[in-house]
Amino acid sequence: MILSKEFIFDEFVEKYLDEPLVHSFCKSCENYNLNYSCPVHNDSLVEKYKYYKYITIYIYKDTYDEFISHGDAYLNARTYIDKAIFDFEKESNSIGLIPGKCMLCNPCLKTLDKPCPTPELIRHSLETIGFHVSNIIENEFSEKLEWDSNILHLVFGALSNQPITAEFDDFLKFYI
Repeated sequence: MILSKEFIFDEFVEKYLDEPLVHSFCKSCENYNLNYSCPVHNDSLVEKYKYYKYITIYIYKDTYDEFISHGDAYLNARTYIDKAIFDFEKESNSIGLIPGKCMLCNPCLKTLDKPCPTPELIRHSLETIGFHVSNIIENEFSEKLEWDSNILHLVFGALSNQPITAEFDDFLKFYI
């Protein structure tokens, strides 16, 4: 199941941006400062994206059985979601926000103190920008993240200068 909702970007920033708090959560992640798409960043990512008028938030929600690990379910879903995001960008004037870290290189070359070979392809997550994802899905979608269940929630998005929700919703049906 995919849920979606479109917002005016400036209003969304006002309501859900909390960089200090969200980035403090990021510090407990194994990717913190080890992936080019994850914190720590020298510049505010909100400043980078402030020229977009709309942000559309998507929640991919699925259940998986006890024979599949959460990690495997996540990686499987990410394969399709990431491809959909990059393909949609080619067809629209939008930029995607991925559900988690960049997975283009394995391992990320930041762990080897080498520059990113494809900086133009780095996409950020809502958390990396500093958006409080738990609040977003609870307040806007009446959903709750459940970390100890067999329910997978992947939250991702798209930034654009015109409404794209219906167009991207239709596009996602071919991938997920």
